[in-house]
Amino acid sequence: MTGEANWTVLEIPGVSEVAVRAARKVARDYASLVEYDDMYQDALIHLATKSDLVHAYVDGPDGLGGLHHWLWCRLVNGINVSKSNRTRSLDALLAGGADE
Repeated sequence: MTGEANWTVLEIPGVSEVAVRAARKVARDYASLVEYDDMYQDALIHLATKSDLVHAYVDGPDGLGGLHHWLWCRLVNGINVSKSNRTRSLDALLAGGADE
């Protein structure tokens, strides 16, 4: 996740609910590895840093369902990275830095 964050995408109708649903599903499916609050925060960061993609999903044929699937995949991928003993700090991500 690199690039400038565009937090206004969270104001698009349905987008913030997609973050809640995706974070809730990942936290439920991977309860022994992650917490909902962390997944929700990661979801918001993914959406804000990929605003062009958010607009493409919302305006395209896949709609919010497609956005939900994309976001869920990104969150699960983040868990798999953590499981392989690679961790990233939120500060490093926001600063555009590499893995710590």
